[in-house]
Amino acid sequence: MKIYLVRHGQTLFNQQKKVQGWCDSPLTQEGIQQAIAVSKTLQSISFEYAYSSTSERAMDTMHYILQDRSVPYAYVKGLKELNFGSLEGEKEADVFTDISVYEKGFEMYGGETLPTCNQRFMTCLETIAKSHTDNVIVVAHGGVIMGALRCLDEARFMKHMQEVGDIENCSVTILEYTDHFEILDLADTSYRDRGLLL
Repeated sequence: MKIYLVRHGQTLFNQQKKVQGWCDSPLTQEGIQQAIAVSKTLQSISFEYAYSSTSERAMDTMHYILQDRSVPYAYVKGLKELNFGSLEGEKEADVFTDISVYEKGFEMYGGETLPTCNQRFMTCLETIAKSHTDNVIVVAHGGVIMGALRCLDEARFMKHMQEVGDIENCSVTILEYTDHFEILDLADTSYRDRGLLL
């Protein structure tokens, strides 16, 4: 089976370069258009099920992607973003001074450590994978997707980050699951080059 792992569309906080985590902000008009473009890109692929984190930005993105389809779906807390605690809502530039901030985790601010977050997210993905035999969509968040990709193939993830610098909004990562996950496509946004982003 394959998981089409999508980061949510651009939000107001993304636009303002603020930390989101477990707090939320609405999709911008661009974020809505990004999700609609993903919907068009994936139109020819059938999906057994769709999952979204319980954050509004992810739920809204999933519904824009599914728009005219009758695909069953569920909201799952385990798919939520890394919890940054009291740093949420702050400017990214003030929080993420370097990568070591991530490595130390955010427990001292009432949030999560990276290992705790990674285990939560990967356990959730594996539970989803073992529950299906066909394609599923999972809409989640940049931080948890980065953590998952780093766990699965650190060299490939680091190469992507050096070249692109981010897991972009509404990028599509395809994971294949047998008895383990394999990355088939990592944070793809090539559909934008094909004129599908209005």
